[in-house]
Amino acid sequence: MASSGHGKDFHVLSTKEYNTDYIGKYKTEKAYAYFKSNFVGTVSWAEVPNDTERCFLTSEVTPSQGVRADPHKLWVLLNNTGEVLTSVCSCTAGMCHTCNHVIAVLYKVEYAIRNNLHSKSCTETSCQWNKGTRKEVKPKKIQDMDLRSDKAARKSLSAEARQDNKNLKLAYDPRRQAERFKTSAQVSSFLSGLKQLAPHCALFTGLAAQVKTNESGQILSTLPQLAERCLNLNKNMDEHKLSQKFGESLLFTKEQCETLEKSCRQQSSSSLWQEHRKGRITGSNVRRVVRKVEEKIRNKNTGITSLAYHLVSGGQDLSHVPTIHDPVG
Repeated sequence: MASSGHGKDFHVLSTKEYNTDYIGKYKTEKAYAYFKSNFVGTVSWAEVPNDTERCFLTSEVTPSQGVRADPHKLWVLLNNTGEVLTSVCSCTAGMCHTCNHVIAVLYKVEYAIRNNLHSKSCTETSCQWNKGTRKEVKPKKIQDMDLRSDKAARKSLSAEARQDNKNLKLAYDPRRQAERFKTSAQVSSFLSGLKQLAPHCALFTGLAAQVKTNESGQILSTLPQLAERCLNLNKNMDEHKLSQKFGESLLFTKEQCETLEKSCRQQSSSSLWQEHRKGRITGSNVRRVVRKVEEKIRNKNTGITSLAYHLVSGGQDLSHVPTIHDPVG
């Protein structure tokens, strides 16, 4: 385990199944507090049979919400350079190959290596860093408690290291390696099976896009255009069925999505972008919609005419506002 901490950084970023909120601030999360609070038990080391390039670390970590409960058991697989290959912990998050308990153990190992404690004899005082953590917790008065927030000191990184961290974050993929590439047949089989089990699943009723292989990749009609077309074709239909019919018309192909996205990248300076905003809840009006819904819940008589007009008309002129996420709108 490299004393620079790259082992922990690599472990969090490479597992691909961990919460993205943890990335970039792992040093200030619970793992370091576990280590500083002596929650990490004795760390044991074992070779992999017939393998000189990899080894196992095993340990136990006391649960933060139940210090008298049985500790979480875990193991970490590393190669001989200190690179973390995988890990498993008995806690709920541990099956995703990384958790606070695993990283707390890595903090303990890093601390021992940084202070050259791992080479000491087990009879020496300095070897006490690796003792167990099982102890009786006795009640105390609040005034006698040691209340603190442990955070590891951040080290200044070179420009190259900062760029490496940035690249890791940009390349982050939450899926496991085997789940990142699926054939069309696998996707179709999954959707078909899901539809049989849950035909009313929100995936089928609320998905904004569905691929139609028999359609061209032309630019989508705007919502007002689609609404007018639906009304003209179904003049004698009741409102409930008409709304369902309108929803069915809001299907578009992958090619249409890509063409529309490329055409609207300039956002406020794109007339096409202005037209396709009409009737849609966007980043600039979503807060207004949320407030109106909250008002409607409190008072059923709350009017929505002004909001409806605002949405259908596309809102205020935003031609003076620069692109938010240039070059992609």
